[in-house]
Amino acid sequence: MKLDHTLFAYRMTDYEWDQLEDHFMNSVHDGASAEFMEERRYNLQKWRTERGQEFVLTKTAVEICSRIKIDIDNFDYTMLKNVVRPMATIHWSRGLSKGTHCAFMRYFTKNNKINCLFMAELTGFNAEDPELADLLPGYPQDYLRGNRLIFYCSFGLYINTGQIVVEKESQKQLFIEFMQLMSYIELSDTEHIVLKPKKKYRGPNKTRFINLTNNDFYLVDASWNTYIHVGEFNVRGHFRWQPCGRDHQSVKLVFINEFKKSGYHRRPKKEII
Repeated sequence: MKLDHTLFAYRMTDYEWDQLEDHFMNSVHDGASAEFMEERRYNLQKWRTERGQEFVLTKTAVEICSRIKIDIDNFDYTMLKNVVRPMATIHWSRGLSKGTHCAFMRYFTKNNKINCLFMAELTGFNAEDPELADLLPGYPQDYLRGNRLIFYCSFGLYINTGQIVVEKESQKQLFIEFMQLMSYIELSDTEHIVLKPKKKYRGPNKTRFINLTNNDFYLVDASWNTYIHVGEFNVRGHFRWQPCGRDHQSVKLVFINEFKKSGYHRRPKKEII
């Protein structure tokens, strides 16, 4: 896999960023305070000009993240305090039956608030395709250009209070996906393989990566994606929020493999990128 302008975040043009800015700033309800508008303008400028640490998730890793259970109404968001890195970008893509879905999430923390921009590009669809409603709930159809759809939404999370700020209620499912991906990177023992500019890496399953940009990328190890053979049936593992640290005041995300007292056999699932 080449890490270059095939990544959607690297293909965003100035014109597309300008369009995003116009829509982002003009979609605010009447009566918004000057302070609110200034924060909104600051967030957009930071998302546009900075990337932070960049992570590339394989399709297998994205599938693993979907197993993480996030109850947004009862989640203890204070566990994220002093844990979430100052800024990061998560890249991933999906091959779909009718087209492709490339996306990135860029987030940063300021004053104990996480600000996230979600951007997605879909090709091979049309505005009437019912699958779009599942992929991108509440998407604005005016972003459709031919059979190419560029979609965005933004989230805010106040870590101390757990208050979630979303553009539309229908987009809370995307916030859950953000929490799954971000938790996988920030709170688990996932191994991050650093791929320096112009360097190559060959994964254990002979998948090759080459970084053609001038930035470091972190390839997220998907070694948790295993199946376990016990007796005559396969059992999938699961995630658990594990208390840790002094007096169990912190938590981390751990993957629990199913097991049997008499023993079991497991092997890694072939990773797909």
